[in-house]
Amino acid sequence: MEPAKRIANLQRDSIFDEVNTLVTEGKPINLGSGITEWDTPQFLKDFLYQSTLEPENQYGRSAGQPLLMNAIAKEYSPRFGRTINPMTEICAVHGSTGGLTNACMAFLEEGDEVVIFEPGYEYYFVQPVIIGAKLRTFYLDEPKEGSDQWTVNFEELEKLLNEKTRFIVLNTPHNPTGKVFNKEELEKLADIVKKWPKLIVIADEVYEHMCYDSHKHIRIGALEGMWDRVISFYSASKTFSCAGWRVGWAIGAEKLIQPLVAIQNWNNLNINRPAQIAIAKALNYATGTVYKDDKLYYDHLNTILQKKKDSLVAVLKKSWIKLKVFEPEGGFFILVDITEAIPQIPAKYFYKNEEKIIYKSINGIKELDEVDYTPDYAFVRWLAAKSKIISIPIYSFYNQSHAKSLKEYKGTNLVRFAFCKNEDTLAAVAECFTKE
Repeated sequence: MEPAKRIANLQRDSIFDEVNTLVTEGKPINLGSGITEWDTPQFLKDFLYQSTLEPENQYGRSAGQPLLMNAIAKEYSPRFGRTINPMTEICAVHGSTGGLTNACMAFLEEGDEVVIFEPGYEYYFVQPVIIGAKLRTFYLDEPKEGSDQWTVNFEELEKLLNEKTRFIVLNTPHNPTGKVFNKEELEKLADIVKKWPKLIVIADEVYEHMCYDSHKHIRIGALEGMWDRVISFYSASKTFSCAGWRVGWAIGAEKLIQPLVAIQNWNNLNINRPAQIAIAKALNYATGTVYKDDKLYYDHLNTILQKKKDSLVAVLKKSWIKLKVFEPEGGFFILVDITEAIPQIPAKYFYKNEEKIIYKSINGIKELDEVDYTPDYAFVRWLAAKSKIISIPIYSFYNQSHAKSLKEYKGTNLVRFAFCKNEDTLAAVAECFTKE
């Protein structure tokens, strides 16, 4: 029995599954996944337990439980500069990933086009294709010498758009680059979007509370004239360290939110009801109760992540491995350019079978015709074998369908490290990178 052709390329492990198998002995140091190593806050676990004792364990409202909808409206109305209707302009979703699936099912027709920034979260490349849409990818420009900032050529971006373009997927703060789109950039994007009446911005803003140094999160849906053009997605997963709960929410104009509700009603019916109640209480707690060190929860979270980011950036910059470190503006991740480190990688990590080794060392792109793995993946394999550190090769964050060989793959000079880890883990990482 054959499955549908459109999922033929999906019957494989994700890159996250692959890299987790690279350390076969001992405990890996996992800087690959964006899962926080610290536990879900006790107040949220207490709220969940309380909710199971209440009559909240049966089917629920497809759009989300009123308690959660009201808590979201209360918190986000000031952020959007408008009064959000909790019953018509918010929808609970199965995490932001599930929300994007609902949006694709609700708005995309076969042959529609979806513009995605590269590098980008690999799920963005999958969900539109399942519906029958076509991907149009656009490269973020890597930071110039002396800068950490990824940039957008908006003139080139505009050339991609046409009557078939239905979505632009915007992720800010951005995974994996750590870019926080500033107001000027978002206004330029908004001006482009306004030229195309059918075009919707899918704004994945799950890292909204993770902006560092002087960077601030700006919501494109809050800009003038954009409320009716943006579906903004948020999630409890990153903010409250409860990724397994799969509770997120979409915010936007009624005409954009209600089609998502319709899909949800006929898809998974409702989102985990006790968890919704717990998160509703957590949102109120996070904005109204001092948590630790005389700070509200969001401020405390940002403070500890800032320290972890600074710590790992410093370690990577001092590493005996030749890395160019791009300091992130937000999110959970640090990207490094491994170009100068490629000759340091033993040749065997570029091959599936050591008997196939042709080059004793890989010094650059010219040798890639004869190897099995891209430089970023070879680096990840080497680091896992040498130090038990799990990281992520960035080739998987690009659409490589155009590539005829490894030499044509994009992003193979980049590797991602997550810094949302405990102090013991970061200390172990520091030891690995400071001692050859």
